[in-house]
Formats: sequence, structure tokens, C-alpha cells
Amino acid sequence: MAQPMDFTTLSAVCHELRQGLPARVEQVVQVDNFTVHFLVKSWTGKATLLVSWHPQTARLHWTSPCPLSANTFVFGQQLAQKLRGLALVSIEFLSAWERVVVLSFGIRPQTTPLWRLHLEVMGKYSNALLVNPDGIVISLAHQVPERQSRLRPIGTGDVYVPPPALTTPAPHMGELYANWQQRLSAGSRPLIDSLVQSYRGVSPQLAKNLLTTAGLTIDRASATLTEVEWRNLFRAWQNWLTSIDTGAWEIYPTQDKGKSGYGIRPKLDIALEKNDPTNPEVTTINQFLDRYYTDLHHSQTFQQLHHKIHQVLHQKLTKLELKTQELEQKLADSHTADFYRQRGDLLSAYANQWRPGMAEITLPEFTTGELVTIPLDPTLNIFQNAQAYYKKHQKYKRSGQAILPFLTEVKNEITYLEAVKNSLADLTCANPENLVILQEIEQELVSAGYLANAHPKPLKLSPKSAHLSINCHRFRSPSNFPILVGRNNWQNDLLALRIAGPYDLWFHAQELPGSHVLLRLNAGDTPTDQDLQTCADLAAYFSKGRYSDRLPVVYTKPEFLHKPKGAKLGMVTYTKERIWWGCPNSIVDKMQSRSKQELDNQIIL
Repeated sequence: MAQPMDFTTLSAVCHELRQGLPARVEQVVQVDNFTVHFLVKSWTGKATLLVSWHPQTARLHWTSPCPLSANTFVFGQQLAQKLRGLALVSIEFLSAWERVVVLSFGIRPQTTPLWRLHLEVMGKYSNALLVNPDGIVISLAHQVPERQSRLRPIGTGDVYVPPPALTTPAPHMGELYANWQQRLSAGSRPLIDSLVQSYRGVSPQLAKNLLTTAGLTIDRASATLTEVEWRNLFRAWQNWLTSIDTGAWEIYPTQDKGKSGYGIRPKLDIALEKNDPTNPEVTTINQFLDRYYTDLHHSQTFQQLHHKIHQVLHQKLTKLELKTQELEQKLADSHTADFYRQRGDLLSAYANQWRPGMAEITLPEFTTGELVTIPLDPTLNIFQNAQAYYKKHQKYKRSGQAILPFLTEVKNEITYLEAVKNSLADLTCANPENLVILQEIEQELVSAGYLANAHPKPLKLSPKSAHLSINCHRFRSPSNFPILVGRNNWQNDLLALRIAGPYDLWFHAQELPGSHVLLRLNAGDTPTDQDLQTCADLAAYFSKGRYSDRLPVVYTKPEFLHKPKGAKLGMVTYTKERIWWGCPNSIVDKMQSRSKQELDNQIIL
């Protein structure tokens, strides 16, 4: 989408919203810190009105119905208490060209409203305030104390004061062409800046749309326009003002930095229209806004969650690597245990050469005869010094025996987190499908104790029928056998331990973090070498060794897979395995060129 929630977009969406009024409020629920859903019923049926004062995405529009939970926010509770059962009778602007929308609630139309909800769509200063007929603020989303705004502090019990009026002139249809042209021609600014700065209600995106409609590029300067171009731009300007009054808007396709989307514009005059716009998939402005903001929410949620998980993995792996180095150093020190035992043996064997008060003694080695100097404690006799060396021998020996299990545990944890990191590396595109996979990874890390969550959703292995709905990668082998590839550790366990059948084959990159690959076979099916090679290539590609030329890949039957007690998700042991060399580079180009239809399951490699 290229169209922001500016005055034009607000005008367009409010015009559509009014067509569904009056509407009785059946339920009011605040779903998060910035959003309230109104479940309403009108002559057109039931609908959900979304009202948001988010600092980046403040808006209002009809939205898709969603499960409404209990109100846990004070503002939402107060709205529900005051507005439930009343009718939403009107949606109007507080004043011309101001992005403050007033939703009026009353017993019925044509009666004095009992409550007014003021939605201020003003970027980081966005707010929502419930006002009574006397203009007193009864409740609001954000209190604004005087220390934050000396110009307009506002809180519960205060008289509602509108935001400060804009100082730029308001556009109007009666303005003469010569005055309009003179205003935009003043100074040496680019024309797009002149449009934004000379009139209220004109956003940068609207200015771009007006210039494009008039056949002008967005970098044109006012001094370079011909009279015909000025006239075309003025007609586009008047067409926009007419749409503000009449609600004559349309949705059109856009391209922004290589990404396709939709925008809102006035219905074009025939003389100005250069190309017929492609019919968009959405037919109403409300549908358009709901889709855009839903996609935007998914994208932002994906990016935030991806960054959060990446940071947790990076920090934990860094600590574990340091811990591994420390334990390996201690283990190396433990190998000197025999050194101390040998020194104790020498002192015991040559005790007759010791003299009281000696700080060291030089003795020949048993096997080589080489002379070695052994430090002594002069306060102890020769046998006590020997016992001291024997004690050091026992200490380092016990230390080595104790360190080894800890070191193994730390290395297993590193292997597990590297597998999670490998799954995370494949999630580069912020789409709803990948968001589901990312949320599964989040739940996995919550269950494993790496992430905090007050109400984690437990991950449970589903029955074998889960392969019908599991959101894993799906391919077809050259012989058309199905191939399933896990996208996270939870899916890996599901494939290996629940979905795998007695005739299937399981593949995994040898001794490397990576996805579990399952070749689905029925009784009597015999995979060819090309089928095995494809599975091995996939196992190599979806592993930490993706950029290697060749990788050893193990494969075996699912009956030879075992889950060690207490093992983390995605970690299994295997027996009776065989080796097949995978070539990840052989499918890189195919993976990168997969179309959406291929992503939906059926790509043959």
C-alpha cells in the first residue's frame, strides 16, 4: 500500500462506514494497548469496527471478525460499560481538514447523542477519548499530563479541547486557478513539497498521486511546468476536492520499491486518465485497509519476533561457547593427573635421598633415566610430600570424570540451539506462513526455558494424521514420491516420531544441525537412486552445511530412530544407517526460483 491514513483516506473510509449506520453496539473489547473492536449489528448484518490509536497505524475501518476475549484494559471496560446497547448513529469529522473523527452513540438516530468517541489520528500523538454531552472527558486511552504537553494537557474530568488548529490554508473548490497557481509557484521548492506545505490535508502520498494523475513526475519543479501541465494538475486537484465532498473514491494498483499494492484515489476524470486501472482483488476501501494493516501487523510481528529469537540464540550460544572453552581447558588440565602420580611415585621410591629442609629434589625418571627436579614443601617430610602429589592426582582425576558429562551436555545444547538457528535462517520472508513457523519456534523456546512467556502454548506431538495439515516443506521426488522436510525442531520430531510410516526413509545431514527429511513410501515402493539423491540433496540444503559442495547424509528406516530420555525437540539417535552424499548446490537455483504454486506443495526436483 502506498496510501497512508491521511485526511483523504479517512474521508474515503468514513464515507463507506456511514453506509452501514445506524448500527447497534453489541460488544466492545479492547484487544491490545491501542485497539478496540466494536461488534455491531445493522440492517446489513453483523460487522466488527476496528478503532486504533496506535502511534504508527492509527485508523478505523471494518475488520474481519475475530474471537473476542474478556476486557482486561480499563479503557475497554469503560467503553463497554457506557456504549453497549447503544446505537452508533454518526461518524463525522470534528472540523474541516482535521484528522479527528467523532463517533456518536445514542439511543436512536435523530436523538441527542449520549456519548462521543473522539479518535485523533495524529501519528505519535494519536489518542481516543470518550466525551459526554457536556464535553467532559470521561475516559481516554492516554492521559497527557502537563509535563508532556503544556499546550494541551488532557485527562479524565477535563473539558475536551480540540487539537491546535493548523495554520496552513484549507483547500476549497471556490479558489481561483490563478491564486492556486501563484501559491504553488512561490519559492524554488519542488512541486510535491509545495503541495504538502501550502495546504492542509495534503500528504506526500496524495501529492504524488495528484502529480501522477496529471502526467507529471514527482521530481518536477513548479518553474518547469507548462500551462497545459498546470491546467491538468488543477483539474486533478479539483477532482480530489470533489471526491472529498461526494465520497467518489476508487482503489487502484500501485508499485512501490518493487512491491505491488493498492492505493486510494478520486475517481479519475476521463481526460486525465492515461490507463485503465487493473481491478484490484479488494472491492471496498474497508477491505483494502483491513488487508493492508493485517499484512503490516503480520510483517511487524514477524520482524520483531525474528529479531527477538535471533538475539536470544546469539547471546545463549556465545555464553555456551565460552563455557565450552572453559570446560575443555579444565579437562585438559585433568590430563595432568598422571604427572602428579608419577611425581609421588618417584618421591616414595627415592625417599632415602631426601634431607630435612629441602625445597626441591632431583631424581631420575623410571623409564628414561632423565633427571627431573621436583618441588618440595620444606615443612613436610618426603612421604608427606609424596602424599600431597597423590592428592593432586586424585583431585584432577575426579575433576576430569566430573567435567566430561557437563561438557557433553553443553555441546548437546549447542547442537540443539544451532538447529534452531538453522531453522530461523530459512525464515527470511515476512509472510503469514513463515509467521506461523516462527511462532512455533517461539513456543518451542518457551517450553525449553529460553524465552519467558506468561501463558505458553504447549507443543504436543500430533497423531500421524497431522501430516495433512503440518506446515512443512513439501516436494516430489523424480519418481513422484512425496518428500516432507521439517521447518523447525517441533516439525522434525513430528516427522520422525509420529508421521513416519514403516516403509518410509528418514534422511539427515551427518553430525550437522539441519532438517529431518522424510521420503514417503508405501508397501512395495522401491525408490530409485535419483529419489535417494534428491532426498540427500534436500537434507544437505536444509542444514548448516548448505554452502558446501558435498555433504555426507545418513538415512535409515524410522523404526531405527530413537528419542533419548530427556532429549530436546528435534534430537534423535539412529542405528543401521547408511551414507549417501548430498549436493546442496544442485538444487539452490531451483529453491530460489520456486513460484507460489510450487510453494504450495508440488515441486518436483
